[in-house]
Amino acid sequence: MPGTHPMLAGKQVTSRPHKGSGPGAADLAAVAAGGGIGSVARYLLAAAFPAGHGFPWAIFAVNVSGCFCL
Repeated sequence: MPGTHPMLAGKQVTSRPHKGSGPGAADLAAVAAGGGIGSVARYLLAAAFPAGHGFPWAIFAVNVSGCFCL
């Protein structure tokens, strides 16, 4: 058969319905919840420990801990 892959020659191929490859609703909800919690934590720690003219260590700590949670 022209255009047929040599490994599939003579074999019947059945097709299955293709599932979506994107994130599901639970994944999107987890990302939204993590973003909300992270933004509140960054705000509260930045208010409690203002950076002034230095490096914002409180915000850095929240971002790093969020990365570890992922």
